[in-house]
Amino acid sequence: MGDCSSGFLLLDDTDVSNCWASGLGGVVRNESITIDSVCQDPDNMNICYMDISASGPYNYFVTVMARTIIAQGGYTGDWIDITESFIEGYGGSQDPNVEWSHHGGVLEVSRLRFNTFCTSLNTRIGFNCGHMLDDDMNNNPNVNNSTLGNFATVSKIEFQIHMVGEFPPDAFENTGGCHEDELEQQMAEEINAFESLDPSSNIYLYEKGVTPDPYFIYFDPVTNELRIVYVNLGTGPCACAINCVTPEIDDFELPVCEEELQIVTVDANDIIGDPTDIQIIFKDSIGNLSDLSVHTVAGVKPRTLGVLVEPKPLHAQIGIHYASINATQIKPDKVKYQILKYTDNADNFTILKDWSSKKWDMVYDKKLRSGHTYGYAVKFKGEFGEESYLSDWKTIVIQ
Repeated sequence: MGDCSSGFLLLDDTDVSNCWASGLGGVVRNESITIDSVCQDPDNMNICYMDISASGPYNYFVTVMARTIIAQGGYTGDWIDITESFIEGYGGSQDPNVEWSHHGGVLEVSRLRFNTFCTSLNTRIGFNCGHMLDDDMNNNPNVNNSTLGNFATVSKIEFQIHMVGEFPPDAFENTGGCHEDELEQQMAEEINAFESLDPSSNIYLYEKGVTPDPYFIYFDPVTNELRIVYVNLGTGPCACAINCVTPEIDDFELPVCEEELQIVTVDANDIIGDPTDIQIIFKDSIGNLSDLSVHTVAGVKPRTLGVLVEPKPLHAQIGIHYASINATQIKPDKVKYQILKYTDNADNFTILKDWSSKKWDMVYDKKLRSGHTYGYAVKFKGEFGEESYLSDWKTIVIQ
């Protein structure tokens, strides 16, 4: 209860949230905003929606920013404000703490607000931002638009949310005490007791691409083929299903989508012993494009290892060449390697270094003895379990 007899001004904080009732400057709830996930609406390619988490002792005016990233041309767009494309009631409902407010008369301005005053907010919000990002690319004088394409071809988008906090004036009403509400508010403002940090969210990188039926890739050791399989697991047609169309490249076999299953078989490289590089472009029914790069070592004959003997202390330095016998590169970031070793007889081999993805160019063998012959060979394994042939043996003789 308020008591003025002692000369102190006491507030009756019985009904005031403990978010700030510990006294002026006593804010106990942290301010935060996080973008947890971003997805594209399957029925409208221009709509992106995000799941967000926010909290703080204030109400916040919100700005949502986005920019496009296009790897092919090394292009990163400018941050643009997509807040005005906010979709009220996206998904059929809207959190009551999310407010799309309209201000002004003739020049009406709409603003997005999160009323999180001493609460937390976990919700989904949608933005019809595709056309805005299209316009940004088309109006950029430094960009070759014929190279960039449009929103459907954009594979990556970054999002960030900014919040500007505003302490609700009505929080000072009916707090009791021995002075006026306006005086309480003035005191708080004078010492910046309730000044917001105006938090910003994480920068969320959304790998847009396509939203296709599930697919997986595997190597068939029986037929020596790399197979891309995708299948519609739903009961009805998917709005973003990969289109069942005949590709323009002769190396592919693409049967009709029977029983919702489609298999793409990739032929090996015509040059015997070399790795095969494959670029597959997926296109869904709403126009999104994404690509898949495959570097397969099926049928590859690796280049022979380089081995150097050092006498003090006695050991072998084994150099790994990431190349085929035809000097074609085997990409280190796409493979694992295994090194085999024999002593005196090639039939008596052991594994010196089992499958490793560490990109080392040199492996050491210290278990050498005089009077013996040693042999070393390498084998590579690709991303999808396919294995290369074993390289020729490189032999050394220890005198």
